Amino acid sequence: MLLLVTMGWGVSYILMDKSLTELGPLTLNAIRFTGAFAVAAALGWKRLRGMSRATVRYAFLAGFFLFVCYVGVAYSVLNTTLSNAAFLCALSVVFVPPAEWVLMKKKPKASLLIVIAICVLGIALMTLKEDFSIDRSHLFGDVMGIVCAVAYGFDLAVTGMAVGRDDVDAFHMGVMTLGCAGFFMVIAAFVFEEPHFPETAAVWASVAFLTVVCTGLAFVIQALAQRYTTPSHVGVIFTLEPVFAAVAAFFIAGETLTPRGCIGAALLITAMILMELPGSRKKG
Repeated sequence: MLLLVTMGWGVSYILMDKSLTELGPLTLNAIRFTGAFAVAAALGWKRLRGMSRATVRYAFLAGFFLFVCYVGVAYSVLNTTLSNAAFLCALSVVFVPPAEWVLMKKKPKASLLIVIAICVLGIALMTLKEDFSIDRSHLFGDVMGIVCAVAYGFDLAVTGMAVGRDDVDAFHMGVMTLGCAGFFMVIAAFVFEEPHFPETAAVWASVAFLTVVCTGLAFVIQALAQRYTTPSHVGVIFTLEPVFAAVAAFFIAGETLTPRGCIGAALLITAMILMELPGSRKKG
């Protein structure tokens, strides 16, 4: 199920790019998350009874990180290439261990520094010009992609903490996280944009797929799956997201990575996988 979610998210970069031609980033995410919450709540309203206070507290925190994450990904898609956005946003797997260290006192091993060094080199190859100067035309988008990755690393860590508790139901957690993220998005959209609905059928279709499949189903499945695995293991499955995104960008948008960009992307995937090799982290 997590692999199917990852495939959906890989395609989502193309759909976001399409949707952002008519909607602002915050408006798109406000529709996406409030719609996803409404669908999930409507389909599972009977299961939402008896929600604990702990669930609401953790969902509020996870929803905030998810809000920051999707503000980052939307502005990244707008301001850099789809392939760059996908690979940079997928770095969340590298930020899960530091997030667990901050939130759960699970100290990672020193090998994390090696992984981070590989990531920095990979990002440099993907985002810098041929003379290794900064590509200012993509700088903001690349930075927002990294912001997305950091925020999602913390979201995974918070969700892992929450669903590991006896007083937190994973389904409740998934649905309420969507609601909290939607709440933050709606406020931000009205403060910084002039919210409106899509104007064409094509964008409506893109927004509907993003809302139902890539958001509503995806984040509920993530929360349920984390009941049976660790935040980092979820993160390493999600490393396939930029691969699916790059394939979609090639066949649908006609984007191609330069040879140097391919090396950088390969380094990022290598770093993500190294993060999950046996013995790469101390047990908490």
